[in-house]
Amino acid sequence: MVGKFVQATDQITDLVLSSTATRARTTAKLAIEAGRWKRPIELVPELYGASTEMVLDLIRRQNESDDSLMIVGHEPTCSDLVAKLTGGGHVQYPTAALARMDFHVDGWSEVDFGMGQLIFLIPPRILKKSFG
Repeated sequence: MVGKFVQATDQITDLVLSSTATRARTTAKLAIEAGRWKRPIELVPELYGASTEMVLDLIRRQNESDDSLMIVGHEPTCSDLVAKLTGGGHVQYPTAALARMDFHVDGWSEVDFGMGQLIFLIPPRILKKSFG
């Protein structure tokens, strides 16, 4: 459903960063196949059990030629990361949800907590109604 939504709404990212955990890898692969994207998956072992600071560091190290990234990770890191990147508050990131954040910076190395603008956070039950 995520793959089809991303394709249908022209949200395809330049790069997919995925945890090496079987469920995360499989999720990323299925989304790419369902959406028929032609994008690479980079398996990132440190995403499994990562802190929000570790994920922020990973984001900052990305190639500046990639305008957009998709991160396939784990809870509670995803909820905490969205909350910190968008300036705080409580975020509940359900399994298989999809969030989009925009950053008005000149490159990934400038991304920091509180700088993200949450564009959407879509739980799977809503995706299922349109793409299930």
